[in-house]
Amino acid sequence: MKKILKYLVLMAVTLCVITVVINTSAFDQTLRPEVQAIKDIKAKPYSAQNAYPALLAINSTRTDFMAFTKEVRTFLNQKIEQSGDDYLNGDEFDQFVNIEADQAWQSEYPRCNSRRERGCMAYLFDAVVEQPISQTRLLSQLEKYAVLIQLTEYSDPTQMDLTAPFVPFGPALALKRLYLANSHATQEADGFMAAFKQDMTFWRMLLKQGHHMITKMVAVASINNGIGALSKALDEDRFTSSQLQQLLTMVPRLSQAETNMQTVFQYEFKHGIDLFDQAEDSGELKYLGWFDFFQPNATHNLAYELSFQSLLAMSTLSPKEFHQQQSGTRNQLQVDAFSWSPTSLYNPTGKMLLSIATPAYADYVARVHDLDGMLALLRLKIEIKLNPETSVADTVAASKERNPYTGEAMNYDVAGQRIYFDCADRTSDVCELSL
Repeated sequence: MKKILKYLVLMAVTLCVITVVINTSAFDQTLRPEVQAIKDIKAKPYSAQNAYPALLAINSTRTDFMAFTKEVRTFLNQKIEQSGDDYLNGDEFDQFVNIEADQAWQSEYPRCNSRRERGCMAYLFDAVVEQPISQTRLLSQLEKYAVLIQLTEYSDPTQMDLTAPFVPFGPALALKRLYLANSHATQEADGFMAAFKQDMTFWRMLLKQGHHMITKMVAVASINNGIGALSKALDEDRFTSSQLQQLLTMVPRLSQAETNMQTVFQYEFKHGIDLFDQAEDSGELKYLGWFDFFQPNATHNLAYELSFQSLLAMSTLSPKEFHQQQSGTRNQLQVDAFSWSPTSLYNPTGKMLLSIATPAYADYVARVHDLDGMLALLRLKIEIKLNPETSVADTVAASKERNPYTGEAMNYDVAGQRIYFDCADRTSDVCELSL
């Protein structure tokens, strides 16, 4: 019995020694060239047409919006030149951004979520008609917003520290909703159409060029609000046939560049690299302050093989393909990254971290495809308005605007007077428009 016990102790000690040795830096892998290229992405200066500095500056109490935007842009570009960082840290954010300045007017009008609530923009439009906008600060912000959406470029920071604040999109989204509602309340159809077109162009530009997940999802939310705004205006029959034809050209379906999330996943992966590297450098992964059993490069390579490549493949799927494969693409890392086998003696910490650090990206991809379906619904609603002599059911059946996931005609609820499809995003409740 003693011999067996000694043997077991010896085996345990041997395994511990082997585990410690093979997890020293000398046994770490070389980064794959593709991973190294992502890790080495550098910041580029912000141009005068880039909306990122403007989205920071718009929250200021200063009225010289473009002059202040230039100050923010100049500060960021100096940081890029001096340190390579292209974002504001916490103290700098407090210096340039005042998100408290707009609390008062944001509470005056309804706030809602177009993905979760029916008639979101309709309520707001009615509220602005009943209570015309008169607050000085809000009127000033709406003027700034009209300038903001003239900008034609956008790029998110590439080097984001995990503690750095993001763009405060909340006030900008609230301004967008009120900008369209106020345009609808104070202008003729042509004026509202011009405002809608400029606004939609701006947010679709962010959808296409933004590479942070939060930027992509904010753009999706904003475009959904725009769809709700035009849907409300259509209900009032204020457009001529010629104007309805123009509106069709203003709401094309999403392009592949707008739906493709490869760049987002690339930067999400880069930020993951930075997160793990910072944890390694700080020593927070060490057990008892001695060993961490963590190989940074091996972890990055494994994440690339198990997660990043499958995410890239998922981002290129059509709505139909995505809908068919959605269940099979989730949680792959939880299955494959870590297993109770001898191979897990190498880099066990990295494998365990990957097993528990996989966001539900499929829902975000689904949300973008749902947005494309909402644009199809909006185009279908315009078609219905263009063909008043044809029954709604016949127009729906004959339309080229189909369910993005099945290819079948959109659903038409006669009793509820709505057209709809089932959302693919599990967090969304509303993929419909009223008639």
